[in-house]
Order: sequence, then C-alpha cells, then structure tokens
Amino acid sequence: MARASSLFSFAARSHVLGALSCGIGGGVAMWVIAIGYVREMETFEGGAAAFGAYTAAAAEAMRVMRWPADRLDTLGGYLTYHNVTLLPLLLGLYAAIQGAQALRGVEEKRILDVWLATGRSRWSIVRDRSAAFIVALAILTLGVGLGLIGATAMGGEMQVGPALVVATEASLAAAVFYALAMLLSSVFATSGAAAGVTVLIMIGLYLMTNIWDRLGPLGALRFVSPFFYRQRSELLIPGREVDLPATAALLLMFVALVMLAAYAFVRRDYAGALWRRKERGVDRARATRLAWRPTVWLASLAEQRVGLVAWAAGAGVFMGAYATLIPQVQDIWDRLGFLKVILIAGEGDVVSQLVAFSVEALGPFVGAFAVVQSARWARERSEGIDELLLAQPITRSRYVFERLIALAVATVVVVAGAAAGLAIGGLAVGVSLDAAALARTAADLVLLALAVGGVGAIAVAVLGGTTAVAALTAWIVVAYLIVLFAPLFDWPAWLLRLSPFDAFGHPYLGTPDTYGLAYLAALAIAGAALSVAVLERRRAV
Repeated sequence: MARASSLFSFAARSHVLGALSCGIGGGVAMWVIAIGYVREMETFEGGAAAFGAYTAAAAEAMRVMRWPADRLDTLGGYLTYHNVTLLPLLLGLYAAIQGAQALRGVEEKRILDVWLATGRSRWSIVRDRSAAFIVALAILTLGVGLGLIGATAMGGEMQVGPALVVATEASLAAAVFYALAMLLSSVFATSGAAAGVTVLIMIGLYLMTNIWDRLGPLGALRFVSPFFYRQRSELLIPGREVDLPATAALLLMFVALVMLAAYAFVRRDYAGALWRRKERGVDRARATRLAWRPTVWLASLAEQRVGLVAWAAGAGVFMGAYATLIPQVQDIWDRLGFLKVILIAGEGDVVSQLVAFSVEALGPFVGAFAVVQSARWARERSEGIDELLLAQPITRSRYVFERLIALAVATVVVVAGAAAGLAIGGLAVGVSLDAAALARTAADLVLLALAVGGVGAIAVAVLGGTTAVAALTAWIVVAYLIVLFAPLFDWPAWLLRLSPFDAFGHPYLGTPDTYGLAYLAALAIAGAALSVAVLERRRAV
C-alpha cells in the first residue's frame, strides 16, 4: 500500500505545474473573451439581439471549425461557441502528450525499471498513473471553471454550477484522449508516435463531430467521438440541462480505454511494441545505435518519423478545413472589430487577413511542437544518452547544433503538411494563396521553433528532466497570453516585445520587422551557446 501511495504521489506531483499552467491560462482566456464581448455589445448597432442574428449565419458557415452555435445573443451562448467548443480540443492536446508519457515516457526514461523492480504490477502502475492524472485534471478543471464563473459575472449573468459542469465535461472529453494515448503508447514503439497519432485522431473526430449531420451514413461515427457527448451538456446556453447518459458515456470511454491500455501494457514486452514481432531493445541499445550514426540530427528524425507524419497530417487536416471556410466568413471578419484586436492586426484585403489568421494559428502549434522536442532532450539527459553520445568523437557545440538542425527539419515537415492542407482547401473553394507569403511564413515559423528550442536547450542543460519541460511550457503559455491581452488592456509595448509570438509578427501580410527577426534569432543562438557552456562545465566537473 505504501509503495502504491508513493507512486501515486510521484505521478501527481509530475502533473501539478502543467495542470496549474493550463488551468490558469484557460480560466483567464475565458474572462478576457467575456470582456471583449461586453465591450462589443456597448457599441454594436442593435445590441445583443442584432449581434446574435448577425453572427448566426457566419457561425453556420464555420461549423466545421466549432459547434454548437446557439443563443449567440447571450454571453453564455457566445462563450460556449467561442471558447468552450475549443476547450476540450486544447485540453485534449495536453492530455494526449501526458497519456503518451504515462507509460512509454517513464519507460524511455528508465524510471519504469525501478518501479517494476520493487514488485509493483503493471496493472497497479496503470491505475496509479491514471488516478494521478485525474487529480491533475481536477485542478485544471477548477481553474477553467473559475474563469468561466468570472466571465459570466462580467456580463451580469453569473453562473456557478453550470460553469463548473461545463468545465468538467470538457475535462472528461480530454481524459478520453489521455487514455487513448496511453493505449497507443503500447501499440507504437515511442511516446512521440503515440502522441502524434492520438492528436491526428482527435482532430479528425473534432471536425467530423461538428458536421456529422451532413455526412450521411458516416455520421454514425459521432458515437465514438468524445466531442459529441461533451456537446450534450452545454449548460451556459439558456435552456440547456445536464445530459447524464452522455456524461456516463464519457466516463465509460475513459475507463474502457484505460483497461485496454493496461491489458496492452501487460501483454507487450518491456521496451517493445504490440505491432512488432521482435523486441525493440532497451534504451541503452537505442543510444548505442544513435552513437555510431554519422549525424545526430538524422538519427533523431528517424526515431520520430511516425510522430512527425502524424503531426504534419494533423496540421494539414486542420488547415485544409479552415481554408474551405474563407469565402463564407469574409463579411463577419470585416465587421466585428474586436475580434481583430484580439486575434490579428494588419493591412491587406479580407482574404489575406483570413489566411494570415489561419497560418498564425500555427505559431502556438509550432511552439508546442518545439516543447515536445525539448522533452525528448530532457528524456535523453535523464537516461544518460547524451553522455553516451558525447563520449564519442563529437564536440558539445556540434551536438547542440545538430539537435537544433533536427528541430528545424522536423518543423519544416510539419509546416509543409499544414501548407499542403491549406493549399488543397483553398483550391477547392477558389481561394488563391500567395506562394511568396506562404514561404515567408514557413521560414518565420522555423525561426520561431528554433527560438523556443534555444530556450528549451538551456532549460534542459540547467534544470534537466520534467522541471525543464514544465518551465518551458509555462513560459510559452505566458508569452502567448501576453500577445492576447496586451492590446486589449493597453499594456506597455516593452512587455509585448518580450513575447516570441509578437516577434513572429504577421509574416503572411508582410515581412516581420527587423527587431522581431533579430529577437527570435538571438533566443536561438544565445540558448544554444549557453547550453554548450553548461555542457562544457559538466564535462569539467
């Protein structure tokens, strides 16, 4: 019992910082959108009723991206459409990464060796890891719920119980993808592949659920989608009630997938995968294979090839779906001024601004991808793989430099997938894209990834392990929130300039300013140089 308690507390502590960051960030985002809505209602001709009627058509046109859109003339209805709909998707991304790490991640870090050596059964490990994530999810849910309560109070429609229920339903939907990623981590050989495939499945289910009634017989797939059951209890919309059978379905899906994950974990070999006939071998053997390869960056890309394809496919599907909506939302974009303040600013025609908005959404996506790559570096340090590689005839500076090369090439693959999806979707609806602007945006996205990677490199070198990843994640969340909030609250310009997302600019609409490019490059170069210095100091010690 003591051993189980120790494992549970260890797992819970590993989630706390990430859960707090996501919960606080999500809660604050709810509150800020409510402020924007209230301000818009003060100036919108015809008030809330006219606003709801005006946006309903645009909401129907954008249905593939978010749904439901009901009672947009109320703050609760608008919050549901604008924020709550996307909440389980964003939480699902966090949950997928955590689920992939829950078993395969600790195995890759060789922590699992110790747990098994103390006599813990594999079933108990799955149980305690899942229970710890539920505790972290409860913390996250509370943060988001408090943000929703504050948001509804901002509009004079304070709803305590409904806000907490809505946040809980979103978290339950995300928990399903945690369990799915944990299952797939036994099907595939790496945590990166499991996370990438889970994200791809999640995006596909999200898009399908929004338009299931237009898909004919394929609409029956909604019954395997957590998003469908999450939509059944939209209590912030006036007149809605809790759908207990739908909530029970989410719980059943989570429990069933956890049980399957436990079964797969028991059935597969240690460090192996269900779909492989031969044992993959422990991480030390993997490190040895990496060591003799002539280039670290090629070895890194080969190790994560399945995950890379999944990340690129997911980005392509999402961008392609968005591109098909561009002709239908031009009018709403031009009229709702506060959305421009929150989301994007810049010159150019409406179509160019809409394309710019879509590709700039890749900024946080690429930032998250760079964090995942930094987590790989942290894992390699925990495993001692970096020491094994550095024992070969390779300099510290080359080692760090090739890591960043791998990050740049991997980002190019992901961005290429997104660009292909955007181009195909645009071609389908007759929207022409500026090839030069897309190339400029792709280059800026790679520079953004390198900037995050540079900060990640120094964080891993100094802090190591999960602490480095948690600190990097917190920095990314704060940096993105600054970009959202600074224009709305008239924060000082110097604070905005510290965010790498502000430095990223609006590359599709024009070349980013010199300061922004220099700042991103400085983060990448300084982070790499400092991490090399730390590695040299470790060698001296």
